Amino acid sequence: MKAYGWVWRVGWTGVVLLSVAAAWLAWPHAAAPVMFVTGSALIGALALYYYQDQRPPGPPTRDVVQRCLVVGLIGGACTVAVLFLAVTAAPLAWPLLALCAITSPKVVGRGLRALRGARRRARLAPVLSREDATWWEVLRRETELLSDAELCRAWRASFAALLETSDPAAREHVVRIRELYLDELITRHPDAVTAWLASNPRAAGGPERFLGDAA
Repeated sequence: MKAYGWVWRVGWTGVVLLSVAAAWLAWPHAAAPVMFVTGSALIGALALYYYQDQRPPGPPTRDVVQRCLVVGLIGGACTVAVLFLAVTAAPLAWPLLALCAITSPKVVGRGLRALRGARRRARLAPVLSREDATWWEVLRRETELLSDAELCRAWRASFAALLETSDPAAREHVVRIRELYLDELITRHPDAVTAWLASNPRAAGGPERFLGDAA
């Protein structure tokens, strides 16, 4: 990305300098210098305000002043270039600005990072899917080995876990676990669980009484 950033800066610097030179030749002699000085002063002052706001109170340091001068000069040149293109080649000005922004190193860097992340997730997806399926199969087998009392306690504990978590993914995970517990209860005692659900039970409760009646 360093090489790309250097090429991007050199290329767009050339576009700005050519536009400034064209403005200097095409406009009245005082117009381009006035715009350049005005834009440089305004942008430099804004940069000074910004940098000083990030520092402890006190006079600006030499480094801050130099940085503001550079920002001001670049801003003044860009102001003249944008105004010249907007006046003399309006259909070309805005596409150029958009192209400059889209091809900036920060935007391209973010795009590349997002693409690499998507590719990495795509490579890991089959592995994660297999691991997820294996985990749920192990949990299903462990659930089958629980006694009725243990299964009812796990059901009530899962509701407490559901209340304690606020993360959507974690809540979905707990909901799936509760569905697994409920399926196992229905498999063992279909009539009793149906009667329990029909009794409008409390969310935090369990079907122990109905399982006792069924037994």
